[in-house]
Amino acid sequence: MSLTDKGARVQRGFTDAVAGLTERLYGGLPVAEREMAARALAHVTARANAELAGDGS
Repeated sequence: MSLTDKGARVQRGFTDAVAGLTERLYGGLPVAEREMAARALAHVTARANAELAGDGS
């Protein structure tokens, strides 16, 4: 399955917006700090997903 032309444009717009925001938030941080932030966010996301699934305590 593939996106329509309009869907592809919407996806590109979303991707570009997220990339711009990500650069504004993380730009200028050293790689080690970016990696630490990514690990922390992944951990928090896993906890949130467990809560939403009813598996959290």
